[in-house]
Amino acid sequence: MPLTIATVVGPMKVGDGVQAIGMRQGSEGQLIVAGIHGKFYEQAKRGNVFIQTTTPLGLAIPIYTSTAPRCMLFNPSGSGKNAVLVRFAAHRASGTTVEFAAGLMRIANVGAGPATGAPVSALPGAAPFNGLVTKGNISAMISDFAGTIATTAGAAGDFFYALFHSYAGIGTSAVTDAGFDHAFEGAVVVPPGAAIWLAASVASVALYATTLSWEEVDV
Repeated sequence: MPLTIATVVGPMKVGDGVQAIGMRQGSEGQLIVAGIHGKFYEQAKRGNVFIQTTTPLGLAIPIYTSTAPRCMLFNPSGSGKNAVLVRFAAHRASGTTVEFAAGLMRIANVGAGPATGAPVSALPGAAPFNGLVTKGNISAMISDFAGTIATTAGAAGDFFYALFHSYAGIGTSAVTDAGFDHAFEGAVVVPPGAAIWLAASVASVALYATTLSWEEVDV
């Protein structure tokens, strides 16, 4: 016996908790399954996407062995949320570059927050922007892209995700870099009790305006 599926041709708008009358169908009989507002629209609309950023003047990216990193995302143990990375962008704001490779460092067992003797001993924390501009939920993470952060010294083995490379001498002539933008596509999840931050093979010298966005989902 054939299975009949109820469909609706044209756009649909259904409120939360309302049982839909059918799936969407195109005027040529095709079943419409594609997203219509962008991949993260649903999460952003529900206030679950967050954005942390430097000022437009940017910051230098520290060497990976630094005990004073910048651009940290810290997921407290007990937060009940996973931070799923969405996008990273870095654009040179000023200064002459040196050659380096930059990417993400990671550390486990960070506890419920920064504390003396803990892997992260200082993290002022700055409220991130919500993707639902001026609205949305409060982030369960501690993040900071400007304050004074203190950690135990990083090691090469803590570097786990390469992001971009800089050539030396950019800024001294008409030559410029195009900036960097990366979509994680759900490949990096920061669970409760873990933290990540941006670091480079050597200190960047030049200043970079840097932005990281993530979505928060229940563990």
